[in-house]
Amino acid sequence: MLEEDSSTGSDAAFFLAKWWLDCCKRDHKACRDFQGRPQLPDRIIDVGPSDGSREPYVREMSGVQRGDYVTLSHCWGSDLTFTTTKRNLRERERGIPLHSMPPTFKDAVTIARKLEIRYLWIDALCILQDSKSDWEVQAAEMASIYRNAVFTIAADNAADSSGGCFTQRDGYFVRPHELDPPLFGPTDVFKNYIRAHDAHTRDSTLVGRGWVLQEQLLSTRTLNYQSGKLSWRCCTSAASENHPGMRCIINADFVSQFQQSVLNHTWFHGEAPSQSSFSTVWGQVLMNYSQRSLTIATDRLAAIYGLAEALRGSYGLTYVAGLWKEQLQKDLLWVRSHSLGSRTGALPDARPDTAIAPSWSWASLNAPVKF
Repeated sequence: MLEEDSSTGSDAAFFLAKWWLDCCKRDHKACRDFQGRPQLPDRIIDVGPSDGSREPYVREMSGVQRGDYVTLSHCWGSDLTFTTTKRNLRERERGIPLHSMPPTFKDAVTIARKLEIRYLWIDALCILQDSKSDWEVQAAEMASIYRNAVFTIAADNAADSSGGCFTQRDGYFVRPHELDPPLFGPTDVFKNYIRAHDAHTRDSTLVGRGWVLQEQLLSTRTLNYQSGKLSWRCCTSAASENHPGMRCIINADFVSQFQQSVLNHTWFHGEAPSQSSFSTVWGQVLMNYSQRSLTIATDRLAAIYGLAEALRGSYGLTYVAGLWKEQLQKDLLWVRSHSLGSRTGALPDARPDTAIAPSWSWASLNAPVKF
């Protein structure tokens, strides 16, 4: 094992992450325009100097203050107790000892410091978790919080806050290698090993989480910390340690298609795409989102509200219980999808005990839907 690259938190990994970020800032006009120089969220974590001479602390940002910050996309798990509340807010403002943070939060602070970004936004620490009014205000700002961040840190291998961002690995096997072996010889063995390694690192704890969809769709750039590997994605390109060169991904998948056909066109050029384009994309959003899980079932509408708010502002449409008033007839044409359920016999009842939305809304079912 190469000692200098034995972890996704190694200096070599940070060097590559910084290179990706610098390349994107320099070469990708679309990403620069998308992110701009943002207004800081109402509450933010100041990670302090990179030398650790001051502990991180929560700051209340009064008035319009601009600056660079990063966000964290993570799984809460079943019991996240390290939060900010009305009771401990003043304590959080005085300082948060790094050693007291759960590993995922601690690693996020390290990433921000290493990449020389002063501010970090973590939902658990920047939203008062026992204040319904603060939660509602911040939930409405989710779209701008993720879109305006320099990048989002995706803790893609952690099932909860104890999992951390960094994982051990043998750096040799994630580096690209130039081989010139005999035809039909070791080349095939090498390729098969890399494919097997990639298949393992594609496993993600975030991909099935409901709250994460809007974070994926609205983030200008994402730095993914996977099992044994680091990868990058922005509005125009993607890269990984296996393939560190930026490769174009415009319209290559659902996330890119959404960003290019809706968000980029609207926010970059000041005009909305066609209504038919919007209908198609919104249907894809809901089909993807409805397959994801939520720790709290009543978050069914809340977890997609930031995304809906961004679209509402762009199109000037009226959003009602997960549907759009101006295309209500189309939005009502949803059915429960059996793709993830049993194909033999009846599917279990998907109506939650507590009503989340009107029965005519897809959000009234705790199950996948299609249009």
